[in-house]
Amino acid sequence: MNRVKSQKLVRLDKKSIRAILPHQPPFVYIDEVFDLIPGKSAKALKYVDPKDPVFACHFPGRPIYPGIFLIEAAGQLAFVAVCYQPNSEGALDSRVGYLGSVRSFTFRNVVTPGMTLTIAVEVLIQFGDATKVSARILFGEKVMADGELYFTLAEGRREDHP
Repeated sequence: MNRVKSQKLVRLDKKSIRAILPHQPPFVYIDEVFDLIPGKSAKALKYVDPKDPVFACHFPGRPIYPGIFLIEAAGQLAFVAVCYQPNSEGALDSRVGYLGSVRSFTFRNVVTPGMTLTIAVEVLIQFGDATKVSARILFGEKVMADGELYFTLAEGRREDHP
C-alpha cells in the first residue's frame, strides 16, 4: 500500500511575515500567508489598498497597481516559502534573499484598487543557494499575472547585507 505522508500546512500573520522578511513597511507586499509547505509552496493574500500613495501618480484618473509590485510580492512569498523552516529551538532561518532573474512574467489583467489578490508560489528547483519558483497571481479565479522567479540566498545576519 502506498502511503503519502500528509504535510501540515502553515499559516502566518503579518507579524510572523515581518519576522522572516528583511523588508519593512511600506515595502512588505504580502498580508497573510496560508497553505505554506516549507521548502515547497505557499499562498498569500494581498489587499490592494485604495489609499496606497502609488495611485496618486500611477495613473491619475485610472489607478493601476504597478506590475513590479506584483513581482515583488511573489518574490517575498517565495522567500518565505523557502526560508520558513524553524529549527528545533524555534529560531527562523537567518539567510537573506536576492532576486536574480524574472523570466516570462506576464501581466494578463489590470490590478486596480480594492482588489484582494491571492499569490501562489511553487518551488521548482533548488540547487545550493539558488532557487527557481513559479508564481501565479489571481483575483478570484482570474489570472492577473504569472511567471518564474530566480533568487539566491546569502548566509549571515540580515544586518550584514545591504
